[in-house]
Amino acid sequence: MMQTKTDHFTDEDTEAAIAYLSGTAPRNSIFDRSGVVEIYENELAAFHGRKICILMSSGTAALYSAFFCVGIRSGTNVVGPALTFMTTVTPAALLGAEVRLVDCEAETCNISHAGIEEAIDANTRAIIFTNMFGHPCNVAVLREIASRHGLPLIEDNSLAIGAVRDGYLTGSSADLVAFSLGSTKLFSGGQGGGLLCDDPDYADRALLLGHFGQRAQIQCSKVASRSHAYCGYGLNFRMHVLAAAISRARFADRERLFAARRKRYEIVAERLKEFDALRLPVETEEVTRGAWQGYVVSLREPSITLRTQMIAALSKCGPFAKFGLYYPSLARSLSLYKNQVQSMGKLSGANQAERFSFSISPMTVEKIEDVESAADQLYDVLAPIFQ
Repeated sequence: MMQTKTDHFTDEDTEAAIAYLSGTAPRNSIFDRSGVVEIYENELAAFHGRKICILMSSGTAALYSAFFCVGIRSGTNVVGPALTFMTTVTPAALLGAEVRLVDCEAETCNISHAGIEEAIDANTRAIIFTNMFGHPCNVAVLREIASRHGLPLIEDNSLAIGAVRDGYLTGSSADLVAFSLGSTKLFSGGQGGGLLCDDPDYADRALLLGHFGQRAQIQCSKVASRSHAYCGYGLNFRMHVLAAAISRARFADRERLFAARRKRYEIVAERLKEFDALRLPVETEEVTRGAWQGYVVSLREPSITLRTQMIAALSKCGPFAKFGLYYPSLARSLSLYKNQVQSMGKLSGANQAERFSFSISPMTVEKIEDVESAADQLYDVLAPIFQ
């Protein structure tokens, strides 16, 4: 039976946790950077070609740290995507900044380059982007825009670890990279996240923010930073060691997990490819999707009639497929921050994606025969609409 939004812990996850608890895997103090935390951070940094990785309690904590590192505060603004998970931008709003929401591209749901240019003003302090549903943004273009305006570029890579576009590995090029290692993510340890960067000043600020005490005292690069290490800014953003142990074991098995998720999405694509009215996720020669968190199918041309029919049909598919995206457009979901959120233009791309798309449950461990059965059912309920 297909399920969704569950932990999906496997026998391998249990083995990783037991290995840590039994002492057969490297142990560490919760107060410093040692054992499994140190090893995993080094592995993540090396994989992405970065100098520094700091494991976090969640992707949200990593994003908050990234905005804090670049000085986001009241009187500043951040330019970011209208279509993404809310915590891509809510930490910036919590720090007091205005969030300027930019529309998305129709085919990829990634942030519009032209929209970024129009949103930047004298108070802009950062640009943030998300590699939506596993499809890498054109980071070369984004870096050029950020460099030309003298702005740090922040990447939310929660949905696309291991993805490549035009030779650029996601997470390898932005000034700061935040990602989730929790929820239904491919490398989930139950809960967790990480922050990547090369600048030791950013690392010092992140350590003082959420890793005060012994770790900040040992790792901060500047004497001035170390003088505040005992209490820092007083937040605890440390990733739990058991979560780190489970996530690390999954990351070590990443090529198999990448292939497992791709195989399951390919089963869905095979069933839907004959429906010309549907736009399936883009796979081009220059793109490899890696973790590929999210499979979204949309109508090529908006149609209220087809939308109504799809809503009724997909209600028969249970958790495998649901009408709409995994989360709503930020323009209508950030109610507590409504005075700090500005939509740049009509956001027609984001609104269309939200109103005329359906999403497939992220899959990795589901049995192939269960996926095939669910995909067959999906085909059967959609065929009367599109054939």
